Amino acid sequence: MNKLMMFAAAAFALGTVAVAADAEQELQKFAPEAKAFKTVYVVDAFSGVDKGNKKYVKDYSDTFAGKKFKKIGYYLRLVGNDGKVQQVFVTMDPFSQNAKEIGVPAMNPKKNFQVNVSNLTVKSNVPGVKNGTFPKGNIEFWATNYAAGNGAKIPGADNAKFDFGDTPAPTGNYGSMQIHNTAEKQTVMAYNHWVTGKNAEVGIGNQSVNNPDWTFSNSGKNYKTADLVVLVQL
Repeated sequence: MNKLMMFAAAAFALGTVAVAADAEQELQKFAPEAKAFKTVYVVDAFSGVDKGNKKYVKDYSDTFAGKKFKKIGYYLRLVGNDGKVQQVFVTMDPFSQNAKEIGVPAMNPKKNFQVNVSNLTVKSNVPGVKNGTFPKGNIEFWATNYAAGNGAKIPGADNAKFDFGDTPAPTGNYGSMQIHNTAEKQTVMAYNHWVTGKNAEVGIGNQSVNNPDWTFSNSGKNYKTADLVVLVQL
């Protein structure tokens, strides 16, 4: 590799970290209550995977081994091609006490979470997203393919559409990382198909057409950047 190529590679790496760092800083501005949380992962939603697992910009998961979480939080920040910023910060009671299990769902080893979560708190600047605290929500976290059928029998979910009640498959690598406000029938945050890099699917709130959870939307093309921060409160 010549010097020019080395410089370009270094600049790209620094740029990736800078964007991610901005997401952490923007979270503090958008939701000052996040200061009570600590970062576990920082994700560039458009980066690739390694042996089926997401590559992280920052990974502090080892430092949380054996620690007990009071809350888990997710912050998604999308910057559109038009420069508009969409944000959501959502927290919940822990669905796992293992930091290795709360990031982007891994293929190796596989660990699915299709469960209800308690004390869901949502803060977003996206029109139509219900803000506030809700007794329950549900998450659909898996690295495999999935079908639209309401396998978990989530009340109100549509068997014909990909929404807040779907069915994970044992194979494939499409991937779903979705948080839903069950009572409001609303996808709070979706990150799907991350193996495709810039063609990944990201969304805040329900998609207004087709599948509410952004499946098959190819929405990544609409954004300059998409950054995800995973946090815990100890």
